[in-house]
Amino acid sequence: MSLHPEQFLRIKITNIPGSRVIDFLEINDDFKLFGRPFYLIITLGSILLIIFSVLLIIFSVSFGLALYNFCFNIHL
Repeated sequence: MSLHPEQFLRIKITNIPGSRVIDFLEINDDFKLFGRPFYLIITLGSILLIIFSVLLIIFSVSFGLALYNFCFNIHL
C-alpha cells in the first residue's frame, strides 16, 4: 500500500470556528485561506501599517513642537 504525496501532506484543520474543513493542499495551491488570497491581505495590512506609522510620526513631531513652543515661549 503506497501513499501519494498529496495524501501524505493532507492534514485537516477543523477547530477554526465558523469555517469549513480546509487542508494544507488547498492553502498551498493558490495561497488561499477561506477563499481570500494571502498576498492581498498582507499587502493591504502593510500599506495601512505604513500610513498609520507616518501619521503617528507627523502627529508626534507636531505635538512636540507645540509643547516646546508652549513651554519655552521665548520672545526674540
